[in-house]
Amino acid sequence: CTTFDVRKSPKLRVFIAITAVLLPYLMVQINILSCSGGHGMSFLESLSLMNIDEHLTCSDPNYIIISGILCFFILALFIKINPLLKIIFMFVISMGHVLVMELTHKSLFAKFDSTVHSFIPTDVYGILAFVMFLLGFSLQNREQEWTLRLDYLWKSQAAEEKAGMQELQRQNSRILCNLLPEHVANHFLNLQSTNHMELYSQQYNKVAVFFASIPNFSDFYVELAANNQGVECLRVLNEIIADFDELLDMPYFYGVEKIKTIGSCYMAATGLKPTHLVKGWEDSVAFYLTMVVDFVMAMKEKLRNINENSYNNFELRVGINVGPVVAGVIGARKPQYDIWGNTVNVASRMESTGVPGKIQVTEEVYSILKNVFTFECRGKVQVKGKGDMITYFLKDRIAPRDPNCILPPDTPPNSPHASGTPDCRFVKMLLITVCNSRYLRSVFFNPWTAEKV
Repeated sequence: CTTFDVRKSPKLRVFIAITAVLLPYLMVQINILSCSGGHGMSFLESLSLMNIDEHLTCSDPNYIIISGILCFFILALFIKINPLLKIIFMFVISMGHVLVMELTHKSLFAKFDSTVHSFIPTDVYGILAFVMFLLGFSLQNREQEWTLRLDYLWKSQAAEEKAGMQELQRQNSRILCNLLPEHVANHFLNLQSTNHMELYSQQYNKVAVFFASIPNFSDFYVELAANNQGVECLRVLNEIIADFDELLDMPYFYGVEKIKTIGSCYMAATGLKPTHLVKGWEDSVAFYLTMVVDFVMAMKEKLRNINENSYNNFELRVGINVGPVVAGVIGARKPQYDIWGNTVNVASRMESTGVPGKIQVTEEVYSILKNVFTFECRGKVQVKGKGDMITYFLKDRIAPRDPNCILPPDTPPNSPHASGTPDCRFVKMLLITVCNSRYLRSVFFNPWTAEKV
C-alpha cells in the first residue's frame, strides 16, 4: 500500500491519459498499415505474407473507419482530462486515419467501391463520419466538463455549508456555555430528547456560596447628559464585572462557578462542578471555602486597581455561607441556571446586613476556617427570616498562601494541612516545565497571590 494520490499530480494524470490513448491508437495504426493490399510499411506486409495472416487481408476497408471511431470512444468516455486536449487528440486520430485512407490504402477503398458499387465513395463518407464523431464527441466533452465543474461547485458549496454549520454549532455551544455552566450545557447538548421543558436539577450536600456587592455604586450612577444618560456609568460597572470574570479563568479558581449578577451584586459558588465537588471530610470543605475567600480577596484587589485608575472609592460588601443547595435550570426559552436553598438565603443576608469593605460570614464558616484566617466576632445580627445570628468578619490569613500553589488537585487533599492549603509538590513539579509561560509569570507577580492573601 502507498499513500501517494495520483489525483494530486495533474502532470502525472495527463501522462497516464496520453499513454492510455496512444497505446491503442498505435496498435490500430500498426494493424492497418500491415494490411495487405495497401501501401503501408513494406516490412510489415512481408511479415504478414510470411506468416500467412488471413485476417490482415483487409477485404472490408470499413475496418479502418471503425477502428478510428473506437479510439474516439476510448478518449471521450473513459479519460477525464482537459477538453481542449481531448479535441486535439481526436483531431490527430482523425487526421492519421484520413491520411491512411487517402494515401496508403486508397486502392483498397477503390477496389471495395467497385465491388459493392457504392454511390458515395467509402473514403468520403468515412471522412464525413470522422467529422461528425469529432463534433459529437466535442459537444459531449463540453457537456461532461460542464457537469464535472457543476458537481465540483456543488461539492465545494456543500463543504462550505457543512463547515459553516459546524462553526455555527460551535458558536452556539460557546454561547450556551456562557449562559450555563459547562457540565449543564453538555447535559442539554447531549440530550436526545427534543422536549425543552425537561427539568434539570442537582442536589449538593456542601456548597460554598458568596454574594459580593458594591453598595455605593448606586450613588455613582447618575443619568446626565455628560455621561450619556448613565451609559458611561454602566460601562464602568461592565469593566468591573469583566475584571471579576477574568479571575474565573485562573487555574486556581477553576472550582469557582459564577451564578449571576444582580445589578452590582456578584454571586458565585464552589462545589458545583463535577470535577470540583466538595467531599464529606473537613479538609475538603476547608479547601473550597479557602478558594472562595481567595477569590473574594482577588476581587477586592481588582476593585482597588480600578479605583486607582478611575479615581473612585468603590468597596465590596461580601457575605459567605456554606451548606446544602439545589441547583437547576429554569425556563424553556432563555434558560437560567441558579441555586436555591437556605444556604443561599443566609449568604444573601450576610451580604445585605454586612459592612462595606468587609467580609461577613456565618458561624459555620468561622468554625471551618478559624485555623486559616483571622476573624472578628461581630456579635448577634438580626437576619430576616432567621432571627438573631452570630456572625464574624473575616480579616486576613494567619499565614501567607504558598504562591507556587496555583493549580489545585482535582480532588481535595486527604490529609490535614496547617495552612489549610493542599499539598503543592505536584504543582511545583509542573511549574518547573512551564514557569516561562507569560500567564504564570503574571500570577507570580500578582500581589494578592504572593503577599496579601
